[in-house]
Amino acid sequence: MLNRIFFRLGSVFLGLFLTVAIVGFGSTASADSSGGFDCDDFGNCSAIVDEGGAGGDGSSSGSDQDPVAGTKPGAESCSIDGEEIPCKEGDAHWQPGAQCYMKLAEEQDSPPSGQAKTDGAWYTCQHVSVSEEGIGCVAAQSFLGDLPDDRKLCGSSILSSEWSESPPPGVSQLTPAQAAQRLVDSFQLKGPDFTTSISKPESGAVGLPVWLWVPKENQKALNWGPYKKSATLGGVTINAEARVSSVAYDMGDGSKETCLGAGHRYWPQTNLEESPNCGHRYEKMSPGEGKSPYQIEGRATWQVKWSGGGDSGQITTYTDSTRDGYVGEIQVVNVS
Repeated sequence: MLNRIFFRLGSVFLGLFLTVAIVGFGSTASADSSGGFDCDDFGNCSAIVDEGGAGGDGSSSGSDQDPVAGTKPGAESCSIDGEEIPCKEGDAHWQPGAQCYMKLAEEQDSPPSGQAKTDGAWYTCQHVSVSEEGIGCVAAQSFLGDLPDDRKLCGSSILSSEWSESPPPGVSQLTPAQAAQRLVDSFQLKGPDFTTSISKPESGAVGLPVWLWVPKENQKALNWGPYKKSATLGGVTINAEARVSSVAYDMGDGSKETCLGAGHRYWPQTNLEESPNCGHRYEKMSPGEGKSPYQIEGRATWQVKWSGGGDSGQITTYTDSTRDGYVGEIQVVNVS
């Protein structure tokens, strides 16, 4: 799968990193003509990388993916410059396409422009090299380890920070915001169970007030809220509560009505009064001179408040449902 990542690094290492990056990302970019990367004058870069097959630098353990957490297993066999290396170093996992060990960044800075913290996360990318007995090894000594024939795995001084919309293969840890979004994505919420004063044939007419509402008895946890759920995803326990805050009605005649709350129930004794907070008036009959209905679509806006892992926030999601609405014409009878 191709994924756009954003990375940042100090200007001191920018030129050196770009040289390494061309090699590290080259095989991936060649697989897709839209690949490559762009950097501005401040060292902010983005690249298209392939999170799929490991190519010649590692063999994937499969495409199995946690259906909720959205994490994937990493490669089981890893190498660099023909030398076999450990696929995992602490919480970091080797990424063949980027040629570095990647893990969730301990400090999560603000997301890139146009992104929200629920859309992805920052990951550190530690580049390494293989050296004779550690000669030339610099910095990142946690990566210094014995390899066959007394060769050493050396940590590079180049440590980049990359934004990715999904965890790299082998990295199972999530930020609280990522875990919250995945929990909300697993919700089986339904559309609002609303009704109208024109739900039956010959029940409405041009110019007369129409009432829309969600009856109290129809307000269930999954179609109105509150709906509560907790789960532990990517090492983070999240508690979430979802409620409908408003319903936007597409009336089928090109107009829309947005109602805060459930609206008020219509009773025949209200005569021709307008709904106090959720209504409409049609200016023309429904199809077939009122014999066929308008399709009225109600879109519920859910506000999901979540907390966990030392963080909290709110996620907005939507559900839809459709009802029929019949609008005829008032017939004037001359009795003289």
